[in-house]
Amino acid sequence: MSVQRPQEASDRPESERLAERQRQVESVADAFLERLLAGETPDRQELLAAHADLADLLGPRLELVELMHHVARAQRPAEAGTASLGGAADGAVLPV
Repeated sequence: MSVQRPQEASDRPESERLAERQRQVESVADAFLERLLAGETPDRQELLAAHADLADLLGPRLELVELMHHVARAQRPAEAGTASLGGAADGAVLPV
């Protein structure tokens, strides 16, 4: 009777390996965003060093998450005081 062993990474098709790497990148990027939202300033380079095997996918993703977070933070004060696209001067939301 033979015992089945789990497929090793090198035994899986390339598409499965890429999908798994992307899942790992999403997980790390989600944790990075949670830290940003909590007011922390996580070190992107430290994360890349800790996940060197994912750096080619993770680097651009973390950069994008950080950029989007900073843009969203910059937009908050403008929304509170004056009209902007999609909003009225009194703060009411205009239908699109």
